[in-house]
Amino acid sequence: MLPSEAEGDHEASKQQVGEHIYSYIAKVQPTLAGKITGMLIESLEIRELFMMVQTPAILDGKINEALAVLQSQPAKDGSAEAQVVA
Repeated sequence: MLPSEAEGDHEASKQQVGEHIYSYIAKVQPTLAGKITGMLIESLEIRELFMMVQTPAILDGKINEALAVLQSQPAKDGSAEAQVVA
């Protein structure tokens, strides 16, 4: 397999996992689901993402970590970050 093909498979896997994570997060944090999903996808390896999908308790912990980061940042006028609800 060529490196570009392997990278494409990796990105496709991340996309699929990201969609699953997004749908889970949207149930508990609908206004921040996209932001939190992006934070997780950018900061974690694919194997960690798969583990979170298989273990909701781990995903819940990561959601709480992301919320803490968002809460620690100054709110921008009218942005979703200003509406963080723990």
